[in-house]
This record gives sequence, C-alpha cells and structure tokens, in this order.
Amino acid sequence: MIKKICIPITSRGNYGKVRSIVDELTKSKNYEIIIMAGGSAILEKYGNIFASDYINNIPRVHNIQFLLDEQTPYSMAQSTGNSIIEFSKFFKKVKPDLVFVIADRFEFLGIAIASTYMNIPIVHLEGGEVTGSIDESIRHAISKLAHIHFPATTESKKRLIKMGENPKFIHNVGSTSFDLLEKCRANKINELHKFQDSIDNSPSMHVESKKYLVVVKHPITTEYDNNYKNTMELLKAINEINMKTFWIMHNMDAGSDGINKVFKNIKNNNIILCKSMPLEIFGTMLNHAACIIGNSSAGIRESSFLGLPSVNIGDRQKSREKLDNVIDIKCDHKKIYSAIKLQLKKKKYKRNFTYGNGSAGKKIASILSKSKIILQKKITY
Repeated sequence: MIKKICIPITSRGNYGKVRSIVDELTKSKNYEIIIMAGGSAILEKYGNIFASDYINNIPRVHNIQFLLDEQTPYSMAQSTGNSIIEFSKFFKKVKPDLVFVIADRFEFLGIAIASTYMNIPIVHLEGGEVTGSIDESIRHAISKLAHIHFPATTESKKRLIKMGENPKFIHNVGSTSFDLLEKCRANKINELHKFQDSIDNSPSMHVESKKYLVVVKHPITTEYDNNYKNTMELLKAINEINMKTFWIMHNMDAGSDGINKVFKNIKNNNIILCKSMPLEIFGTMLNHAACIIGNSSAGIRESSFLGLPSVNIGDRQKSREKLDNVIDIKCDHKKIYSAIKLQLKKKKYKRNFTYGNGSAGKKIASILSKSKIILQKKITY
C-alpha cells in the first residue's frame, strides 16, 4: 500500500531543509509525496521561490493560503490559527499517512496541531535545539506532538530524551540542508554571477570570491519594538565596512515591518538587496563569501559546515550550539564593525560537522522505510 506523505514548504529555508528528503523518498514506489506550499515561499514580496528555475522535479505542489499581510504579534497569532484551519481542510481532502514538520516556525505549530487532532503521525526535523526568541517555545511544543524525531546534533537528541520522548524514535541524522550545501561547494563564482544578473544588470557589480559579505537578519518577535533600531545599527556597521554585500530579505515574523523601514534608508551602492533565493544559490554564495553577519541559523549551522567566518548579532541564536567560527556580539554598530574586521582577518576556519555531514536525506528515507509508528504517545518518565 502506497503511503501519502505531506511535506510543507513555507519559506526558502524550508525548501533547503526538505529538498534532499523529497529527492530520496520519490525514488521509492512506496510513497506518494505531496508538497504543501504556503507562507513566504509563494509570495512575490518575499521572492516566491517556486518561480525559480532551480525548483524542478518537485511533485504535486498545492498552495495553501494562511498568512495575513502584516507582521505583528497579533497577526502571527491569527496566521497560526489560519494554518490550523487551512491545513486541516487539506488533510481531510488528501488523507495523508504522515506529515513532516520543520523546526520552529509558527505555522508548523498549526500544522502539528491539525495533524494531532486528525490522528496523522508527525515527523519533526531539528527538534531539541536551544536558541532564543519565541522559536524556543514553538520548537519544544512541536516536539511534544511529534512521533518521529530527526534532530541535527547529539546534544539535541539528548534534550529530546530528557523531555520524555522515546529514544527508539529519535534519530540524529544531521541537518538536511547540508545535503544540498555539500553539492554547492563545487560551484564556481560564475554561478553566483548568473543570479546577480537576474537582480542587477550591471556587470561591474559582479563580486569576487572572498571579497563580499552576506547579511541575513530576521526580526525578533520578543523584541518587537526594537527591530528597526537594531537593524539600523547593523546598517551603520555595513556602511562603515564598505564592502560589496548581499543583504538577504528577512522572514515573515512579527517585527519585519521595522526592518523594511531600514531598507528605505539604504543608499550604499555596495549593498545588493535580495528578496530570496533557493539553497542552490545561497550555498554557492556562502561558500565564496568572506563573512556572514546577522542572526540567522545559517550563521551558525551552514557557516560551521563550510568553515565560513560568522558574526552572530543579538539573542535570536543566543543558546544554539556554536563553533569556533562564530563571534557573538550585541547589536551595537561599533561592536559589529570590530567583529567583522576581526573575522575578515581570519579568512577561513576548519570545517566542522557537529550539525551533520551532508547525508541526512538518505538516512531519513532509510529509517522511515523501517519504522513502525505508534500513534498514541506516552511520556517515558
């Protein structure tokens, strides 16, 4: 009997995390893969990644609208409620046997709640991690609803066991995005130039390997009123550094309106604003960058895998497992400037595989083919 597996893609980051899983599961005749697309992944203002030429061989994409067109704590709560309603409608229609849920996004809490009440087993990626902001609470809440766990680190697996999850269903496979990232390591800088030409037609703006920065700064929901001020501090530091910089648009969390206001103040021709991009391009961009700056998990996970110098700003990734390539800094433009200058001298760090080695997709497909899921969960202590 063929099993229907629903996999959500609601942001560019989700795509990178599930791409190798989709590729591996579609090799089997035992599964029917159903892609649930929504959120920033299908909105033009965030770059609509499904419009990219790189997004190919994706089976059965269904668009599910749940996101309100504003980014406040109130709208996040409403969007979460909408996700419960809209995804439960979809589940009633397609009757999946399994649903994947990724990390700590607010919409995935809605998907997990809908799945739980409809007796659909949940697979959770990247549970057990400690970070900051509201993501911390959402991630652990999802873990308590999930039936099979695929954490990315040894420490994360230990935390899930401490939370009372059954060790039999916890498998440390590493970060799934590394599977695609490993392939990107072979890409030449001209792959990035092609992407540049699609957003800026000036050949003179083409970057050179190791001579540009990457900035990814997301809003912090629990610091809603400070997002504009903190992002302005970052902009001041980037202006002072005066290097070519890819500044990649933030996620759809509450507080992003404050960051959007900062974009209106950007007058530096060295800064290239990017709405979004698939991991195939982002991985190439990171591999040839001199440093990544901001508060994205990419500055912790992907940077360590590539040995890329990283400046982590503020509390969003405060407690996440960090490696030697990361400098933690408060959101002050002078401190940010100094940290970037220090990292530019380092040039390259030794690659670290704490978060995985680039083979997670195959491991997940293999484990799922042998797993017998117990729908009724029971705490282990």
